[in-house]
This record gives sequence, structure tokens and C-alpha cells, in this order.
Amino acid sequence: MSKQRPRLPFLPKPFLFRLLGAIFLAEFLLIGYGVYRCGEIRPGEPVEFTKRCPKIGDRTQEMFTLATATILSLLTDTGKMD
Repeated sequence: MSKQRPRLPFLPKPFLFRLLGAIFLAEFLLIGYGVYRCGEIRPGEPVEFTKRCPKIGDRTQEMFTLATATILSLLTDTGKMD
């Protein structure tokens, strides 16, 4: 009675590209929030940003590199599936 729509096939490359975009967005938001919170001026505490948050750049670079490398390695593996 009810007509079922045919299921669309799973396409790994578009999925992984969307996942890569979502990771970039999440990292951007997380890093932005971290910089914002770390950069807040607290009364009676005149400290430079680099002294208050010394490892924020290293953490950012490590997180970004690891997530990007993982998704890109998955993308290169999906080329064999086509």
C-alpha cells in the first residue's frame, strides 16, 4: 500500500568531506572559545596572553594536524572503493 522510496547508496567521499568540514568548524569554535576565555582581562592580574596561556598554540596545532591527517587518510583509502 505505501510505496517505499529506494534507499540511496552510501557515498563515502561526500560523507568524509562533510566530516572534515564539521571537524574544522568544531575546532574553530573550540579554539575561539579557548582564546576568548584565556584572553579575558581579570582585575588585578596584568599578565601577558602568552604567559597566561602558554600552550594554546601548540595544542591548537596538534589537534588540527591530527584531525586533518586522519580524515585525509580516510579520503585516500576511499579512492580504492570507487
